[in-house]
Amino acid sequence: MPRTSKKTDVKETEKKVAATATEKKEEAVKTTEKKKPGRPKATASKTTTMAAKKTTTTKKTGTKEEIPAVKADVFVQFSGNEYSESNIMEQVVAAWEAEGKKVSAIKRAKLYIKPEEGKAYYVINEGLKNGTMGAVDL
Repeated sequence: MPRTSKKTDVKETEKKVAATATEKKEEAVKTTEKKKPGRPKATASKTTTMAAKKTTTTKKTGTKEEIPAVKADVFVQFSGNEYSESNIMEQVVAAWEAEGKKVSAIKRAKLYIKPEEGKAYYVINEGLKNGTMGAVDL
């Protein structure tokens, strides 16, 4: 029976461990290099157009719908009268300022237009400590 030294056994073991470690690293690199199925990466031109669109997620399916960011002028016509969102918001802002508050403090605003009552109800900064609600005549 040939005699081996402990140094030789240790070196051989170290070589085996190093070889298996490099094999594992190579396998990991190969798996990350595989192309994933799906959408291609966005280019610079696509990124600018995608930034102009809002994305919402539906709760049921989790799919994304792209909604363009468009500012619309809203008009309510009722009983021969026409009310515009911009005129109503001007009145709401005037009421806000009459309370001694700054226009720059408005973060969110909701309007509830009830033409049958001749009023527009508003909620400003709902859930915030400077929030308020009220009504203005149409």
